[in-house]
Amino acid sequence: MDSVFATVISGTCVFIFGQLVLKLLIEPVHQLKRTLADISHTFVVHADLLCNIDVISTEQKDELRSRLRTLCGQIHSDMALIPCYSIVRWIFFLPQKDNLYAGAQNLIGIGNHLYAKNASWFEHITKLIDTAHTNLRLYQRPQDRLSD
Repeated sequence: MDSVFATVISGTCVFIFGQLVLKLLIEPVHQLKRTLADISHTFVVHADLLCNIDVISTEQKDELRSRLRTLCGQIHSDMALIPCYSIVRWIFFLPQKDNLYAGAQNLIGIGNHLYAKNASWFEHITKLIDTAHTNLRLYQRPQDRLSD
């Protein structure tokens, strides 16, 4: 009878520990990685808009800027959910905290440059996109880098 009770208790403890790890560690990391994938997806889907801001409508600029700001906020909220980020990032190969914040700022910068009136808007946006790829550790083939 004692061995059955010990088996049930140990199984329950293992289940509870597994759920804690899943809910407190793995799911927040997964959400951050999903947000990083969404950023990469946004860069690809909206590449035509990002490279032609002088011919797109104000509504398209507003929509893209809103999307970039939403992704910036999502990075901040996802990272806040991960406990002991500086340790967890090594386990899951995540970017450094400072790089995540810098990448989020790059997204804001891209959104702000959508309304630029100067002649060098393309260079600014492409540099910010390339820097965001680097800061957020998003894969980009070397020949696809725009600012090199």
